[in-house]
Amino acid sequence: MVYPAYHSFSQTFAAGNTEINMNIVKSSTRLSQMFFTFSNSNIDTDNTAGNYDKKKWNYFFHTMAVTIDNLEGVIDSNKQISAQIQIANKKFPEQEITSIAEFMYFLRRAVNVMSPYYDGFSIDIYRYANDKFIGGINFDKQPDMNFTGTNTKMGSLITFKVKGANANFALGIERVFD
Repeated sequence: MVYPAYHSFSQTFAAGNTEINMNIVKSSTRLSQMFFTFSNSNIDTDNTAGNYDKKKWNYFFHTMAVTIDNLEGVIDSNKQISAQIQIANKKFPEQEITSIAEFMYFLRRAVNVMSPYYDGFSIDIYRYANDKFIGGINFDKQPDMNFTGTNTKMGSLITFKVKGANANFALGIERVFD
C-alpha cells in the first residue's frame, strides 16, 4: 500500500540574482517526485471581487513571461532559464532542463500523464510560460512502479539549481516553492 507524503518548502531570494542554489535537507525513503514553482512580487495582483486569475495562489511566475501586447511571440527567449536537481552526487536530469518544452515534458513525466489527448492536463504554451508554470522532476528508477524512488534517508543533500541561460539578465525570481 502506498502512503504518499508531501513536504512543502519555501525559500526567499534577493531580486537580481542570476543563479539560485536552493539546498534542502529532508530524508525520504523513496523520493519519487519534486514539483517547483516561482513567485515574483511585481505581479499585478488586483484584489477586487471577481478577479481571481492573478492571486498569489493561482499565478505561477516564469521569467520568460511577456505582456499581452508583445508582438514577438508568446515567450521572451532572451529570459530563458535552466534547472537541475542534485541529490548527493546524482543529477536529475543528467543534462539541465533548458526550454519550455523540456519543462513541460518533465512535468508530464512527474505526474505520469504523457498523452495530451486522453487526460485533463491541458495547459497551453502561453499560459504555461506566463502564469501557470510548474516544474516537475520524476526520481523513479522504473516508471509506473511503486517504491523505486531515490533514497535520501542517509542525509543526502538535495540541491535545486536554477540559472539564466543568458547570464546577462537577473532571474526576477524572489521565491521558490518546492
